Amino acid sequence: MKLPVAKKISYKVRFGKVNKDRGINLIDPPIELNDDYFWMRDDSRKDKNVIEHLNKENTYTEHIMDDTKDLRDKLFNEIKSHVKENRDSYPFPHGKGGWESEYDYFTRTVEGKSYPIHCRINKTTKNEEILLDENELAKDKENFDLSNFSVTRDHKYMSYGVDETGDEKYDLKVINIITNEKMEHDIPELPYCNYFWNNDYIFYTMGNDTNRMYQVWKYNTKTKENIK
Repeated sequence: MKLPVAKKISYKVRFGKVNKDRGINLIDPPIELNDDYFWMRDDSRKDKNVIEHLNKENTYTEHIMDDTKDLRDKLFNEIKSHVKENRDSYPFPHGKGGWESEYDYFTRTVEGKSYPIHCRINKTTKNEEILLDENELAKDKENFDLSNFSVTRDHKYMSYGVDETGDEKYDLKVINIITNEKMEHDIPELPYCNYFWNNDYIFYTMGNDTNRMYQVWKYNTKTKENIK
């Protein structure tokens, strides 16, 4: 099988003060460098030419690695044998009450399942509660990543970001733990799911057109206002 070689298409990439709104301490005038492989950048993940080339590379890799399949399986199983798949993380208090918090929170991993299960236990009644099973959310999804699972200090809401496209932009979910109802909000997709709670506010960072963080916003969960 022939090694796939990416085609070269000349493209000038500019560095420095390419936008007058980007500040005064950048390279001025900007410089240009040639990038023959700029065409392979595809933030949409839909360019047919890029996908075709990646598929060829994957096929070629499988071809040249074919005689190592048994060894790879052996190494994988050996490493896996040293991993305890059925385990709970150490229960840890969170939020209101500090170390005297009403709940201890932990995650559980189960053999044969790819994603963790988020749980808590009532320290008084000893009742265990599954808050979120990532495996259920990931069912039938071609791509799934859950990030920044959080619970509010009053133990009433949980939140997390979900990326189902692989572009590292996360749809923020806010769930009432008692009623299991979703809180409606107009927070946009969050690059890298960077956010945190502070009482009734959700603070989050926004990225520019290249996903570089450049703004901090806050969302009032009571008034439904976004404030920059």
